[in-house]
Amino acid sequence: MSGWRLRMIRWGYSVATSTALKVLGISYECLDKDFDYTDYLGDNYLTDFKISRSCRCATYVLNHTGIVDIVILVAALKSDVTFVAGDFIKQMPFAGFLSRCFQCIFTPRQGDQEGRDHVVRIIEGRQRAVEEEGLYPPVAIFPEGMTSNNQYLHPFKKGAFTSERTIIPIILNYQTEGNKVAPFTDVITDF
Repeated sequence: MSGWRLRMIRWGYSVATSTALKVLGISYECLDKDFDYTDYLGDNYLTDFKISRSCRCATYVLNHTGIVDIVILVAALKSDVTFVAGDFIKQMPFAGFLSRCFQCIFTPRQGDQEGRDHVVRIIEGRQRAVEEEGLYPPVAIFPEGMTSNNQYLHPFKKGAFTSERTIIPIILNYQTEGNKVAPFTDVITDF
C-alpha cells in the first residue's frame, strides 16, 4: 500500500493514538537532551561523525515495556515511524493490518541463526533506504527483543547496530504515581 491511502491510514492512526492516550489519561513529554558520547566514540566524534542535516535518521532505539510504548511513539512522531515486530503480529486482525500499513519488518521469534541473519540484512537494507533514499519512515527497534519492567535492561540484539547507520536513542520513562495506567505492566488500575 502506498500513496494517499497510506498517508490517510497513518494520519488516522496518529489521531487515534493521540485520542486514546488522552482518554486513558496518559500524557507524554518529548525532551531533546544532549549527551556527551566522547567515552564511546572518541574525542572528535562531533566532527568525525557529523551527519548532513539532509540525512534522515535511520533508526530509533528504545526500551520496550508494553504495548503503550508503540501508541506513544506513533503519537509523538506523528506516525512517521515503522517497527520491527514479531511475525505473529501479522495474524492479529487489527494489529496485523496496521503493521502492514506501517511497513513493519517482521521477524520470527524462535528462528534459527540463518533466519535471524536474514532479518538483520533486511533491517540493514531498510536503514539504508531510509537514510539515503527517504523511501520509508525511520525504523523503531526495541533492541532487547522483549519487554522489560522499566527497571532493568536486557542484553541487546545486534540488528539495530550492524549497519552503523544513524540512531536516535529514546528513553521511555514512565512515572506512574497517580496515573490510572501502568504501561510497563499493561495493567489498568481501578478508576
